[in-house]
Amino acid sequence: MTTKDEADRFLADCVRRSLAGQKVRGWPADWRNDEDLIFVTERADLHGIGALLGASTGSLDHWPTAVRERIAELTRLAALWEMTHKSAVASAIGSLAESGILSVVMKGTALAYQYYADPCARRRGDTDLLIRPEDLEGARKCLDAQGFVLRRSPHGLRFQETWQLKVAGEFLHSIDLHWVATDRPVLQKVLPSEDFWKNTHPLEQLSVDARAPEPAIALIHGAINMLWHQERGFGTDSERVLNERRLIWMVDFALIFSGFDDDDWRRLLALAEDRHLFGIVRIALDAARSVSIIPCPAWAEALIAQAQDVSPVERYVTSKSRASDLVADIRASDSLSLKLRLVLDAAFVPRDDLIRQYPSLSTWPTFALQMRRYARIFDGRQRGN
Repeated sequence: MTTKDEADRFLADCVRRSLAGQKVRGWPADWRNDEDLIFVTERADLHGIGALLGASTGSLDHWPTAVRERIAELTRLAALWEMTHKSAVASAIGSLAESGILSVVMKGTALAYQYYADPCARRRGDTDLLIRPEDLEGARKCLDAQGFVLRRSPHGLRFQETWQLKVAGEFLHSIDLHWVATDRPVLQKVLPSEDFWKNTHPLEQLSVDARAPEPAIALIHGAINMLWHQERGFGTDSERVLNERRLIWMVDFALIFSGFDDDDWRRLLALAEDRHLFGIVRIALDAARSVSIIPCPAWAEALIAQAQDVSPVERYVTSKSRASDLVADIRASDSLSLKLRLVLDAAFVPRDDLIRQYPSLSTWPTFALQMRRYARIFDGRQRGN
């Protein structure tokens, strides 16, 4: 049977050819049994590249029928989701603007409408929208008026909340509303919210009122998020996945870097030097080069090559210890009230969240579940929230 590494190398090569405007590779002759077909299409789905392959130059008519049909299905679903999601998000952004509330689109949706020829090729599950803290109550009223419903956020989130809108009884669209760009105090030091408001770019294909962060900030933000989700996991429709670096993230970096001019490189490397992020930049560049040829000025290449040591940000993001995370976030917090909230959030978790963490122990009393959680925190095995 096809191995994960074999399937991923094949898919990466297909993505590389697609980005270069070439016809994707022929299907390997020895991958013909049902298990192989299902496994490779599942890997394409996990990597978020189904719609990207579906829109590739040339057809996939040299691929097995079952695979072509699954890719076509993923492409159709992505296009339908994108159409309804765009309508919901654009309406929300317009409503905020009419109320005098500025917003910045972050992460996947910003990338989809700024860098992808067809936004539906950038698979994602929601839209991240940044507002200023003083506009939070007004933004909540706007989203409520648009039909969005506030969803109970997972325990531990302090600077964002999720609003959802059901469309035509089928699609549930989510906006993650942020009033601080990142939720973790350590990361707020290297990606302060004010960065996202400077030198914004229009996203007119999404909405006349939509703006995106400048490329250097989008790239750093994306690289940190990739490391975070690789180490701490990300959710799919059916499971939580650990230790995966999705190809769609690499495509993001390739498209961002491909649009860089010398000024963009200078801006990126000035941020990297100021905030000790050369390692993060190197990780993003290496990821981009795994799917595309990325030219880089010699002077920029020399600076990036100096990044040999693991930076404090990398150590934090890749930490396997929830206790270490907590200590680092407390140290990075600017206010006593936030420090206290971090401690209380870590000490007392609602029963519903504990059961979500330990579904097989749902009959245990809350105290016992808390003790189980404390034990995992302090032996270094607890990851994420």
